[in-house]
Amino acid sequence: NFKYLIDHREAFIQSLGKKKIDNKLYSIYYNRLSYILKGYDKKSKVEDVVHMKKEIEPYKLEKKKELLACIKITEAYMEKDVKGLYASCKKGFKLFHDDEAMNIAFPVLKYLNSEMKEKNKFQELVNLLLANIENESLKEYLVVIMIMSVALAMDAFAVAITLGMDGLAHTVRDRLKVSI
Repeated sequence: NFKYLIDHREAFIQSLGKKKIDNKLYSIYYNRLSYILKGYDKKSKVEDVVHMKKEIEPYKLEKKKELLACIKITEAYMEKDVKGLYASCKKGFKLFHDDEAMNIAFPVLKYLNSEMKEKNKFQELVNLLLANIENESLKEYLVVIMIMSVALAMDAFAVAITLGMDGLAHTVRDRLKVSI
């Protein structure tokens, strides 16, 4: 139980080590936030995200900056605050790498692409995200998905599924073959 882990964090750190407990807490919060952004969690409200921020404030988590950035992005996304979301992404995207970046970026970029008037600012966010992705296959994948989602007016998830995001295709070229 997550609440039990939070309430007895120090005892768990003593027996399992700080890094292991910090990583577990990060993973739980991050997964919950990414589920909210992806639309899987329809019950959570902005107040729940604000509460998460208050919960983690006292802890010196290894990836606290990343988690706080993700919370800020999720908060702005849920409030449909385009300017705040852009500003949060501009700061937060610098902290995310590879799978982390992809999980946070898809729903946020889809929303911003449809809502932002200044397309150059949108492109700036995509470039910022690409600069932090180390896996070349993920970089190619992000570019293809963003281009197709804009060109076909499909959401990024539909494009990802079309391109074989089921894990069976290992390169962008293979994914494109799957989608044809």
